[in-house]
Formats: sequence, structure tokens, C-alpha cells
Amino acid sequence: MLKQKYFLTGIFILSAERQPIKLAWRKIVWLHKMIG
Repeated sequence: MLKQKYFLTGIFILSAERQPIKLAWRKIVWLHKMIG
């Protein structure tokens, strides 16, 4: 379960590199809320 969380976070971070910083940050914050 924990491994899957890190995996999803990694995907979000990698995809974030190709997007505007603000949009990427929103996605990461949203992801942490979903995990939280």
C-alpha cells in the first residue's frame, strides 16, 4: 500500500516536470489530500 503511494507520487512529480509549476503544485497538493 505504502509502495503504491510512493509510486503514484513519483508519477505526479514526473508529469509535473512537463507542466507549468503552479498547475503541477496544485496536482501534488491534491494528491496529498487524497492520500492524507
